[in-house]
Parts: sequence; structure tokens; C-alpha cells
Amino acid sequence: MPVPDIFSELSAGAWMGSRFFFLPVLQGQLAGGLKPTLEKVS
Repeated sequence: MPVPDIFSELSAGAWMGSRFFFLPVLQGQLAGGLKPTLEKVS
């Protein structure tokens, strides 16, 4: 049946989209959190 295939493709596309959207946000938060800590240590 084509319905499960379409659903799985949509969910996979949404997962990939959300991952690529949140990845820079998470990296930005990590960089923002690590930078002051590294400056304090040094």
C-alpha cells in the first residue's frame, strides 16, 4: 500500500529537516557555552 510509504518518507524528511535545522542551533549553544568557560580557564 502506498500510504505507509508516503508516511515513512514524510516522517523521514521531517526528521532530516529538523535535524539539519537544530544542528546549527545546538552547535551555537555549545560554542556559546564553551567559549566563556575556556576564557575563564585561560
